[in-house]
Amino acid sequence: MARFGGLIRNSDGQFLHGFNGNIGYSNILHAEILALMHGIQICWEEGLKDIICYTDSMHTIHLVQHADVFTHHYGNEIAIIRKYMAKDWTFNLCHTLREGNMCADFLAKLGTRSTSDLLIVFDPLAELRLLLTADNIYVAYHRGL
Repeated sequence: MARFGGLIRNSDGQFLHGFNGNIGYSNILHAEILALMHGIQICWEEGLKDIICYTDSMHTIHLVQHADVFTHHYGNEIAIIRKYMAKDWTFNLCHTLREGNMCADFLAKLGTRSTSDLLIVFDPLAELRLLLTADNIYVAYHRGL
């Protein structure tokens, strides 16, 4: 079972929105691409115009920047991402380590409890608040094997 999740924060690191979804039987690449696609759509619809998007998937970054969308299995989703990236705003796609993505991972895990394709979270749960606080004060995490 695959799921995705992400969050949108302001420049001070404060939580604006979270989102997640359950995509059923699929793979991690599909989940990473859907998280990026939904996150970029939410940012555009909210009128946010200066975006830095972090993902821990170098594969997703490479596909979005270089893949032939006409032959790739997730070509439609990649084309949607590129369409949004080309709009009149500042959008940067950056890599982060897995440890830098703990809040998004938490939201993705919540997606397993949902049957929704996309659920937008406006108020973070207590557990997520703890992760956000730790993130904002630069708590270091040990990378497990």
